[in-house]
Amino acid sequence: MQTFRLALPEHPDHPGVEQWAELRAPSTMRAGDAKALRKAIRLKANAGGGWDKTFSMGDLDDRADALLVRVIVNWSYELPVPAADPDSLDEIPIDAWETLRDAIEPHQEALDFRNRATTREPTPADSSASRTISGAVIPDPSTSQTTTS
Repeated sequence: MQTFRLALPEHPDHPGVEQWAELRAPSTMRAGDAKALRKAIRLKANAGGGWDKTFSMGDLDDRADALLVRVIVNWSYELPVPAADPDSLDEIPIDAWETLRDAIEPHQEALDFRNRATTREPTPADSSASRTISGAVIPDPSTSQTTTS
């Protein structure tokens, strides 16, 4: 697995001690990582059936922590890595947490479903009477044939 070491700010309780975290490379992001990130997004339906557009800064924190749990593979803190105990993220200095949040921006971009192409060009193997969304071939209902018995 490809990883990189990130230097973290000095821990106030341990001055002069080098702090670091080892993170997976953004290129190693997989479907499970995207699912975990999406689960951290809270959308609520309003009474009219649309989406409630209420936003909280805590939503961004939850998304960051969901991803940090999956990408931190080791660190210098005398705490369990977040994969073993997600609450460890609450115990690190705020400067270190902010450094980690900044470092996972490329990871988030790699998983951001809003920025991915939702259509692709048809290939010769695709039917001329189909359209594609994210690589799935969806038959054109105007050319579908139905049979009755």
